[in-house]
Amino acid sequence: MRLISTRHGASASSISEAIRVGLAGDGGLFIPDEFPEGQLSGLTAQTSLKETALALFEPFFKGDALEGVLPELVEETYDFDVPLVNPFPGRPGVFALELFHGPTGAFKDVGARFLLRCLDRMGDPDNPFTVLAATSGDTGGAVGCAAEGRTGVRAVILYAKGRISGFQKRQLTCWNAPVTALEVEGDFDACQRMVKAAFEVGPHPVPGVQPVGHALPHSQLIVVDPESGEPCAPGTWGEVVIRTAVGTAGYLDADRPGGFS
Repeated sequence: MRLISTRHGASASSISEAIRVGLAGDGGLFIPDEFPEGQLSGLTAQTSLKETALALFEPFFKGDALEGVLPELVEETYDFDVPLVNPFPGRPGVFALELFHGPTGAFKDVGARFLLRCLDRMGDPDNPFTVLAATSGDTGGAVGCAAEGRTGVRAVILYAKGRISGFQKRQLTCWNAPVTALEVEGDFDACQRMVKAAFEVGPHPVPGVQPVGHALPHSQLIVVDPESGEPCAPGTWGEVVIRTAVGTAGYLDADRPGGFS
């Protein structure tokens, strides 16, 4: 499968290349040149999270350099529970996937672990990728945890001095090599400006970790039918709640008649 830019001004890329660069050369987001169909057929409520993830990912990685190791990437990424719960007793048809049971308690564990493992497989230990992460707390901890002990990729985390809690600072600075945490004089926006400036240096920008990248949301794209408990195909989603573990936990209540796609 090839990926194209939403701005239609860049050449088609493989998913490996999209993961490596994050954004298309024209500044657009990567999307598939065609969307696969039928990859969820046969999945039931008894299908495990890892099996569901693999079924979702396989069409996107077909023919890619990472295709052969995809089962291993999924196995390593989803080694913690992602339970389906009903957060509202008064609304029995609403369910949520809890994404905060990973090693750092952040929902970004799900995406960061997949992203860093992909980059690690593609990277050269003698010249590893460098992932820059500007963080206000949760992203940096998840990235640091995912990068620790890797050889093909390293992580540099930028956080604002005096703008995070003691617990968050500990979680950003406790990781072993190849993780480096840098305290920045300024606020989160200053950290983000530094990362964006780094992207503009040289012909091959280093990977960055932001929600607009391809691998992070892609690896969290697992939706379950609240009626049957079975995975949903795109376009058939009904009432969906996505729960995150940021602060008091945020909710996206997509209660739309006829579903959405």
